Amino acid sequence: MSDYLRERTERARALAARDDPGEALELFFRELLDAFGELLERAQRAGTVREDITVTQIKALLLGVLTAGDWLGADAGTRRHLADVLCTGFRPRH
Repeated sequence: MSDYLRERTERARALAARDDPGEALELFFRELLDAFGELLERAQRAGTVREDITVTQIKALLLGVLTAGDWLGADAGTRRHLADVLCTGFRPRH
């Protein structure tokens, strides 16, 4: 995982050097979402994540968790707990 984070950080720094920072940020997020989609597909094929969930649905759920955290006035620990509950729901049904 640390290699991946290092690569993403290097990519972000390279993009930050571009003339148009807005375009660079948009490209970075698109690449990140593409990578997330690939990771989700691999996890679904491996049977470690439910097959009936899409990237778009996960993004909506994450937004909901962030909004709930704001509404609750949650600290970092509570936000992690909400994210853990959400991720538990991604596991396949047995």
